[in-house]
Amino acid sequence: LDIEGQTREVLATIEQLLASAGTDKSRLLSAQLFLKNLSDFPVVNTIWIDWLKGYVAPSRATIQADLVNPKWLIEIAVVAAQK
Repeated sequence: LDIEGQTREVLATIEQLLASAGTDKSRLLSAQLFLKNLSDFPVVNTIWIDWLKGYVAPSRATIQADLVNPKWLIEIAVVAAQK
């Protein structure tokens, strides 16, 4: 998958994990986005903004990083409060 596909896949996984923890993206406190290529930031940022439409955006850091799996273009770590 390209950066758009991977970003959407990761965000869908985050929604599933939040739901299994009894919360959702309305309760996000912070996020860290790790990008293999910082040049992908505009695409990721557009998807991120759209994903959070209607919600308060959490504090966020975007970091360029060598990811463990060479096929990965993005990793996202979030912290959320429980309901």
